[in-house]
Amino acid sequence: MKVVLKKADLVKATQAVHNMVNPQSSTPILSTILIRTEDGGCLFLASDNDACVRCRAEADVETEGAVTVPAKKFAELVRELPDTDIIIAKDEEGNVLIECSDVSYRLAMMDPEKFPDWPYMESQTTFRLPQNALKRAIESVVFAIPQRDPRKVLMGALFDLKEGKLVTVATDGKKLGFVSQEPSEIAGEPDGQVIIPHKLLTEVAKLLGEEGEAQIAFGQRQVSFDLGDCIFIGNKIDGAYPNYEMVIPKQFGHTVTLDRPALMSAIRRASIISDEKNNSIILKFLNSQMEVTAMTYDIGSFAGAMPAGCPADMDFEIVFNHRFLLEVLRIMDCEAIDLCLNKPMSPAVVTTHNDASTLFVVMPIKLADLAQPEA
Repeated sequence: MKVVLKKADLVKATQAVHNMVNPQSSTPILSTILIRTEDGGCLFLASDNDACVRCRAEADVETEGAVTVPAKKFAELVRELPDTDIIIAKDEEGNVLIECSDVSYRLAMMDPEKFPDWPYMESQTTFRLPQNALKRAIESVVFAIPQRDPRKVLMGALFDLKEGKLVTVATDGKKLGFVSQEPSEIAGEPDGQVIIPHKLLTEVAKLLGEEGEAQIAFGQRQVSFDLGDCIFIGNKIDGAYPNYEMVIPKQFGHTVTLDRPALMSAIRRASIISDEKNNSIILKFLNSQMEVTAMTYDIGSFAGAMPAGCPADMDFEIVFNHRFLLEVLRIMDCEAIDLCLNKPMSPAVVTTHNDASTLFVVMPIKLADLAQPEA
């Protein structure tokens, strides 16, 4: 095998696939990237057994063939190569040569024949979304996927296609992200649900751009994302996802409009004094203002205020974990948000002002949990 690639194409393809590799894999070949020629270019492939990715790169193919390279080291060296044409070839001793200008690397190679075959997936449902819309949906929910949880179904995000709408949702029981949108070109079964693991979603999101479309396919046991030059296929998580519709309130006693940057600043100021046990801050609405307070008994207290779009006679108090609120507010891309409230112990909903297609649920903290400890 001998191919010539431009550095930009080589970097793009390598970065697209190398994070899929699991460096702790018990199968040595899965610590490598497979590079093989196909249809006048190169395919870069990586897998961790649960998911795989392939990315096509333009290349001048002088000799057909395939090689494997150690994923981590190859990604590191590719970034440091000079900006020129780069040769990847297999020498007579079975090593991989990477050469350009006055730079030369020789890497040991594992047998490409041992690399797993690209899986075949029979699609039951396919649909399309703009890449920027898919990226927004993924980023709006992955933050709510727990790092650890005995409930395996919560270790991914639910993609729920029903009645021409796609709902993307994830929750850890304390916070929830929800996005509803209308895909196009739905083919096959009109309704379907899959739970997609966190890692697969984050790797897909890294490659999504502001232009172009993505084709998503649900299979019996797998899901795929076709982004054009790059394709991902991964195993879905088996099991029934909790009924997210029961968690999201449908009506509210109070809706308060707040300036998002100002709210974030107020929360950050309060968080400095907030107790480390439950990260609690108190929001109180009165006289068309919101007061933010926090207290730690052995440190001190904080009080701040900001204008709030609420009735002057509203008198309401609720306690939140400031980390959860800031996580939500950082993800949102808007100036004004609506904070939708019922009782102090009921779930609160945060949305972009007058747009409920993306929403976030945050569970409050019990006021009783803030009682001063006995001396």
